[in-house]
Amino acid sequence: MLKLSGIHISEFKKFTISGYPATLLVGYDRANKEAYSVSFGDSTFYVTITSYLYAGNKTVEAEIEASRNSIVYDKQFPIDPYEGTGVSINESLSKFKFLRHEQNMYEYAIGGLENTEAPKYHFVWVDLKSSNSHESPREMVEN
Repeated sequence: MLKLSGIHISEFKKFTISGYPATLLVGYDRANKEAYSVSFGDSTFYVTITSYLYAGNKTVEAEIEASRNSIVYDKQFPIDPYEGTGVSINESLSKFKFLRHEQNMYEYAIGGLENTEAPKYHFVWVDLKSSNSHESPREMVEN
């Protein structure tokens, strides 16, 4: 058994998800919580999915395993970066097209292409913020 930063690793397994190399780490901490971490990807993407439960709960453990066994990844699947955000951008009205998404930041570049070699690389960032309070947009900016 491997101990890593207060977590005891009880299982390490290599397998594939949709043809991509994957690993499963199962461990537990001093509070007797189990962690299941699945990571997979290649040189173009990397995904980690982690779940936690109290050790010994076989019902939840079975649900997590069933969920883990249902993971599929399709690079050709079109992703809507704004799904669930309440925001939409009509790209047909602009020469700026979606380039990439990082955390809550969405980057748009001319033609959707990164051209950092150009003397003037133009881009637009859309930064989605969330607030759990009932502040107005002005109050959010001022605070």
